Amino acid sequence: MEKLPYYTYRQITVGKMTNLMGSPLRVAIIECISNNKSCLDKDFIEKHQISVTVLKKNLRALNKGGILTKYSVGRNKAIVYKLNHQKLEDFKIIFEELYDEIKVAPSKKVK
Repeated sequence: MEKLPYYTYRQITVGKMTNLMGSPLRVAIIECISNNKSCLDKDFIEKHQISVTVLKKNLRALNKGGILTKYSVGRNKAIVYKLNHQKLEDFKIIFEELYDEIKVAPSKKVK
């Protein structure tokens, strides 16, 4: 039986977060939602030269990753996305801990 590698909670979390945020489009989506709740429309699609399918795929990924939450509003059950600020704060803390640990670690010169 093959032994699986062991990763810490922080390593797994940082890996998931960087995977989620590794796309400029996803960063643009997050910025858009944080600045204007109704920004994900045809103007956004045209500006970023994407299809509706690509936008929906990335929204689903951000929702599944916990960065966004979605809910329905109105009679026509329109889907609205909102940032999950608690999840973003959790990621920020983990990144800061990692940065602080890396920053204080002595660097070794490569020969």
